[in-house]
Amino acid sequence: MAAPATELPDVLVEDVLFRIPTDDPTTLVRAALVCKQWRRLTSDPGLRRRYRELHGAPPMLGVLCNGIYVTCKARFVSTSSFRSRRAIKSDRHVVDARHGRVLLQYRNITFAVWDPIKDETWELPEIPFVDDGSPLRGCAAVLCAAAAGGCDHLHCQRGPFRVVFVADSARKGRTLVYIYSSEDGVWRNHKSSKQLRASTLFRDHDLVCSELIGNAVHFMFKDDTWKGATIIKYDLVTRVTSEIPTPPKPSNGLLMTTEDGNLGFASRWEGSNNKVILWSRQQAATSNAYDGWVPIRVIQLPTVLPANLVGFATGVRILFFTTRNGVYAMDLKSSKTKTICMNNGFYRVFPYTSFYPFY
Repeated sequence: MAAPATELPDVLVEDVLFRIPTDDPTTLVRAALVCKQWRRLTSDPGLRRRYRELHGAPPMLGVLCNGIYVTCKARFVSTSSFRSRRAIKSDRHVVDARHGRVLLQYRNITFAVWDPIKDETWELPEIPFVDDGSPLRGCAAVLCAAAAGGCDHLHCQRGPFRVVFVADSARKGRTLVYIYSSEDGVWRNHKSSKQLRASTLFRDHDLVCSELIGNAVHFMFKDDTWKGATIIKYDLVTRVTSEIPTPPKPSNGLLMTTEDGNLGFASRWEGSNNKVILWSRQQAATSNAYDGWVPIRVIQLPTVLPANLVGFATGVRILFFTTRNGVYAMDLKSSKTKTICMNNGFYRVFPYTSFYPFY
């Protein structure tokens, strides 16, 4: 008669759990169902913390795509074993995705924050209008409430969050910054003395991703000619809004973060449909001023079809582009490209990165 099975030492089970890839959440769930010991270990907050610290940046579980047509607006496309319970939100557009949260927007500038893993949605109150009654237009970002306090964003996916909305008031001649806090559920107005250049960002086909670098969130405003653009920087600590010029000919470009943590920019090479140039905003060695934009890399996209840049995943350094055949992702580290989906009706891609809970 076989001897009864004995439990493995906890340290050995933990070693097995630590080897499970972060982008394979179904295996994490199966591991929790092996036995009581494994269930106990996977539910231990200390082990989950060590697991996240070991693997570093959260994995990309999927992407959120804004579609041109009503039938494919705000679609979640999985790039891992994770599957969202609600893959399509046809009544909203995605505006931003960061720190395990997705920012959704109605056409009337009403926002909601969605957690795709738990399928929980927080409806935000309406933003107060400018005192002259004119409608707001601008762009928004969602971020961890401690984004300006040195958070590593490995354990904050379920914590409080902020929404930053930058808009211009044409009549008042100034830029307005609204900050929403999930802790008190209130929008607060932080006025800026500087007026943005003429901008019309919230066109359905022109939503641009934001980038959080250090204590500042950056947005790109396209001007009314659709040929020029301006980068708006909002410092979360000093609450100062400043303007940064874009690299030359920013058409079909987007913000990104460089490998060394600087503000970056990706744009198509002039005269080419499938060549991309990466830029870095370089700081002067003798002062806090910036010298300007410096080209750091040229990329040849693996397609003969015209390509449009539609998104960038900062933590995993993946550049997204579309052709008439679908959406593709290029890993900037390995230069490998894979197909995300064959739908050609998407015009903007927002990567969704988050650690999946063990249970």
